[in-house]
Formats: sequence, structure tokens, C-alpha cells
Amino acid sequence: TLGETVYLHGLVSIDGGGRPVERQTLARALDDERRAWHEFLEIVASLPDGPIYSWTHYERTGVAALWARHGGHEPAYARLMRDLVDLCAIVRDHYALPASTCSLKEVAPLFGFAWQAEDAGGLAAGAWYTQWLASPDDALLRKIREYNLDDVRAMVVVYRALRGLA
Repeated sequence: TLGETVYLHGLVSIDGGGRPVERQTLARALDDERRAWHEFLEIVASLPDGPIYSWTHYERTGVAALWARHGGHEPAYARLMRDLVDLCAIVRDHYALPASTCSLKEVAPLFGFAWQAEDAGGLAAGAWYTQWLASPDDALLRKIREYNLDDVRAMVVVYRALRGLA
């Protein structure tokens, strides 16, 4: 997010063969949030039934705010609100890990995940996006998209590792 604007949505779904399928929608301007949100809801609508994992409860709040601002595909929104599962809460409530917080940036490396960008972080990504809006640069856009995908890839790594422990 950049202020109140959610400019990028990313998710990784697992296909029938167990392979990850990565998808994103991007607001190409600050006033393009509605289109990106509606595209994201269409992706959600196309997914098979099952849980949709996020990292922290914040995602549910963000989904509700986007719905209030822009509406969209009602069954997809209802599904998000019904099936969104806070993976961080599962980690925090059921596992003792050698991490000082339940930050994805602390938990995922415990299971071997590393972000591609050394300076990866939400604040950095917002700054990258602001720079990209001011002066579109394909390399910077790739960095923004890769950071977003790395966050969801990190959740897949954590999820799979925890399933292996269960």
C-alpha cells in the first residue's frame, strides 16, 4: 500500500499438480486502484474452493476497505471474507520459533526463504512505486513485482514447512 492506496495484489495458488501459479494485479496510477482490485476479485473468483492464506489480520481489514471503496465481484469478496486465513496467527499460536517477532521477514528465513531484493520491505516497495509513478522504469517495476511475489512465495514456503511438521 501507499497511504490508503492498495496498488498491488499478489497471490500464489497451487494447481492440481502441486505447482505454484503466481498472479498479480497492479494499479498503474494512484487512481487505478479500482481496476486492480476488480481484477484481483476476478482472480479470486477463478480459484478452487479452499483456504486463502494471508500474513496477519491486516489483509482482512484491507479487503473490507477496498470493498467499501470499490465494490466488485460479490461472491469473490464473500469468499475472501469467509476463507481468508491468517497464517501468522497459526504460527504464533501453535509453534515456538526462534524469532523475536512473527514478522514474515523473520519467520520465512527460518525455513530457508530469502527475498531477492536485499532492501526488501513494505516501506521500500512504497518508495519504489512512487519513483516508478514519477518516471516509469521497467527494471523498477520488475523489482516491485518481485518483492510482492517474494512475500507470497515466502508464505508458501512457511505453509509447506508447517504442513511437513504437522
